[in-house]
Amino acid sequence: MKLWLLIFQANSIDQKLSFFIFSLFEPVTL
Repeated sequence: MKLWLLIFQANSIDQKLSFFIFSLFEPVTL
């Protein structure tokens, strides 16, 4: 999901928030 993370951060104003959301969804998408 590295690509998804890069795309999400690229479209997010707050990268800290995007990383927090990603950390929540990563266990689900794996």
